[in-house]
Amino acid sequence: MNFIKNITLTIILFVSSQCFAFRSDSVKLTNTSIHLSIRNFGSKNIKGYCTQKVQFLKASNQLTFDLSSLIVDSVYYNSNFLSHSRNGDKINLTLPTVQQIGDSCTIKIVYRGTPGADPSGWGGFYFSGDYAFNLGVGFQVNPHSFGRAWFPCIDEFDIKNSYDFYIETDTNYTAACNGILISNTKDGNSKIWHYQESTIMSAYLASVTVSKFTILKSQYNGLQKQFPIWLNCLPVDTNKIKASFSNLPATIAAFENAFGAQLYSKVGYNFVPFSSGAMEHAGNITYPNAFADGSKNYETLIAHELSHHWWGNAVTCKTAEDMWLNEGWASYCEHFFTQQLYGIKAYKKSILANHLFVSRFAHIRDGEIYSMTNIPHNNTYGSHVYKKGASVVHSLRSIMGDSLFFIACKAYLTQFRFKNASSLQMQQVFENIGGVKAKSFFENWVFEKGFPHIIIEKQIHSGNGPYKINFFTFQKPRFTNKLYKNLPVEVFFFKNRKEYEVRTIEINNEKDEFNFTFNFKPVFVCLDYNEKLCDAITDRTIISNTQTTYDIPEAFAKLNILKVTDSALIRLEHHWVGPEKYITTQPAMSNYRYITLDGIWQTADTFSLELTYDGRQQGANATLGYLDHTLITKTEDSLTVLYRGFPGDWWRPYPNLQFTTGGKLDKQGKVLIKNAQKGDYVLAMYNKATGVINNEINIEKQFTCFPNPTSKQINLAFATINQSILIEIYDGKGANIYQIKLDNNSNQLHIDSSTWTNGTYTINYYNQNTNQYDTQKVVVVN
Repeated sequence: MNFIKNITLTIILFVSSQCFAFRSDSVKLTNTSIHLSIRNFGSKNIKGYCTQKVQFLKASNQLTFDLSSLIVDSVYYNSNFLSHSRNGDKINLTLPTVQQIGDSCTIKIVYRGTPGADPSGWGGFYFSGDYAFNLGVGFQVNPHSFGRAWFPCIDEFDIKNSYDFYIETDTNYTAACNGILISNTKDGNSKIWHYQESTIMSAYLASVTVSKFTILKSQYNGLQKQFPIWLNCLPVDTNKIKASFSNLPATIAAFENAFGAQLYSKVGYNFVPFSSGAMEHAGNITYPNAFADGSKNYETLIAHELSHHWWGNAVTCKTAEDMWLNEGWASYCEHFFTQQLYGIKAYKKSILANHLFVSRFAHIRDGEIYSMTNIPHNNTYGSHVYKKGASVVHSLRSIMGDSLFFIACKAYLTQFRFKNASSLQMQQVFENIGGVKAKSFFENWVFEKGFPHIIIEKQIHSGNGPYKINFFTFQKPRFTNKLYKNLPVEVFFFKNRKEYEVRTIEINNEKDEFNFTFNFKPVFVCLDYNEKLCDAITDRTIISNTQTTYDIPEAFAKLNILKVTDSALIRLEHHWVGPEKYITTQPAMSNYRYITLDGIWQTADTFSLELTYDGRQQGANATLGYLDHTLITKTEDSLTVLYRGFPGDWWRPYPNLQFTTGGKLDKQGKVLIKNAQKGDYVLAMYNKATGVINNEINIEKQFTCFPNPTSKQINLAFATINQSILIEIYDGKGANIYQIKLDNNSNQLHIDSSTWTNGTYTINYYNQNTNQYDTQKVVVVN
């Protein structure tokens, strides 16, 4: 199912007055036969009966069926009249004899009335002009499965059985249902349409649509069988439908090749006047007229609903709390469809756009931060389930690799075919095929909140061929304190703008250390260049040899290339976490995000970087804001930008800024960073009265460096004698070339700099006992 939020839907948690008891462990249904007259469009009434063939899994004389809004006239047990009672949506039956395990019976329920719709406006049964149709789930009703809106059923995901439909219509109307059309017979001034779906399905997937349809028919030669494709539409819309759905056969082929054979009797779409979304009824998808307009603009919606034939219909989530198994995977299939039809670049663009939304808005839209499991009732169809679910599947595919990923997909869909599954059961299947990496993936990405965030904290380059790099990673996950384990991350070592080598590292700790040797000198190193992980970084890399301006929505920035002497590789990373070493509960720096500018370019090249900030808070349907809402609480008057050359460097105000605001109180605007340098940038609040960054600890001078400039040796003298002093020295490119932790009582340190290249070096001091910092520059001239 997919829904379009082009109108505001306020979904209120519906507290059921009656506890919903699962019945799938007591009985199973073998067939549901629905006999309905759908002719009275003026009064919006239906009437008929439903027979349920029941088999008992436990000895009992009690049965309960679900039916909402409609009136029950009578009930029959094996053709004999049976009394019943109603309690809300429940039809309670006491059978004349106790049924033993394995016994079967037939229950017939005669009913009529105006079928109900979900209070939210999404789900239930609709009469609209010349259309009558159902949508099999309800956003607000509990449970969400809403077959009971139009026929008596056991409205649980776990109950699956075959269906027969006998729908009476006026002679100028067509009924469309799940399955194959067995017969279409005229009976006086009406028609009886008999459809049969022998492939079992849950009640929420059963469907009927009645209108003055013509049927666009074709055949598809599937992996296991040939099956029909039926598109039920008004005659005037046939050309538009054909154009919008011309890629449907290719979409079926893409999903069959990836996930296995399409299992239902047909693939069908019914076009109705409902513009808030579509519903994945098995083989009989209900689809908005407005989105079959002759264009290809809504192909991902077509693909989403079709993919439910695998993800949701054939294998259904065991409970609504695991809805990502249906909707997150179907949402991912939108991106997979894009890749199969339009290529890897289109796929990557689609994935990044989705994850940018997730990073900014998923927790805002849903009102809380969730894992992929145990989603509460009011967010079953929220942003975490759909949008983040797709990001999680993309990351799972990347970590496992295509070969093992698609083997695991097919294994899961085979093992649980026509059954229900939990996230834990999916994990077990993927772990059997993908091993410890898959196991750890589910533990971190599925059962835990948040996202991983990994940066290269420092690099130590040495050697003149072979060249050695010793680098350290720092892990700071977003929205969780749990560290990611067995997380493979690709590292790209660039020889120049076009040539690079890729090595894969495995993250397990807050800080990990790695060593590599190359036959070239790497000039730029970055993580996850191909965006295989939907982590807490959204980024863009640009290669350009012209003076121009680039919009970079992934970083909420514009890059102005003012001078370029050769082709430049410029990478902007937007980190969805606060930077390290921000201090106090009301941080001077943003605790929400910062920007990294890095890449390969000539010293003479010049850039400016325009950052957008937006601290507005617009509520659950936000499309703007929520970038700096934790920083800009009242006014922008003291806003500034801090800069550091590399992780570990001390943050300091950037000297060359130009702000563009609409006002000091609207919490939105832009800041132009002139002559932008490689390094990290973060928004902060600057107290103009005192001339310091709000709440920043005072940086008292902790050491002196002499001589400066120096040649052969750097001498450091410390103001106090303390243990646990950390000294780090970085070169002009941000590479860590020296590090020592002092654990003695000396007040001096002598460092041999005789082999260092000429340049300016940064010395960072940190006393772990007193939490004091200091940073100074030293010039080396040999």
